[in-house]
Amino acid sequence: MAFWRNQTRTVERRRAAGLPVVNEMQRFRLLVCCLFCSICTSLIYAFDLFTTQFVERFNLSVGDQATISTVGLVFCYFTLPYGFLYDYAGPFPLILICFVTGGMGSLLLGLAFDGFIPGTVTNFSIFYALMNTCAGLIDVVYIVTLAETFPRNLGPVVALAKVLTGLGSSVLASISVNLFGDNISGF
Repeated sequence: MAFWRNQTRTVERRRAAGLPVVNEMQRFRLLVCCLFCSICTSLIYAFDLFTTQFVERFNLSVGDQATISTVGLVFCYFTLPYGFLYDYAGPFPLILICFVTGGMGSLLLGLAFDGFIPGTVTNFSIFYALMNTCAGLIDVVYIVTLAETFPRNLGPVVALAKVLTGLGSSVLASISVNLFGDNISGF
């Protein structure tokens, strides 16, 4: 008995039944795209990259930083309505919302670090709420897409994606330190 099942018989049965044959290359491309999205989900954990800058530039206390982080996390985990939108319209409206909220949050945060927007707790809370909404939504998008694309091998695929989510914070920290140095607004 072979350890790995042969998929040839399954493909032949699907073809004989008139069902579409699974395109493995398309599934692989989708998997790679979802794995990159899982790295982007680590934006939630990038808050620690900015804490020293918050203290040095804006004189924010630890309580202020906790408020900013908590507001961002509340918006990150408030994804149930977006799950209904995914079921109704698919992943593309959520990806569009991700681009808008993530882009706006990042742009406004960069403008605050450059001094164009006042650096207050309220402003930073709004900016982090936008960025974490993006991270929460992209998490919903790629996990549900993987669940629909890999229904038989769901466990290992989701485990790999979540491992990359954990490693993504290290990737973001390396990018910040090595490419941008002290230019936090460029990051």
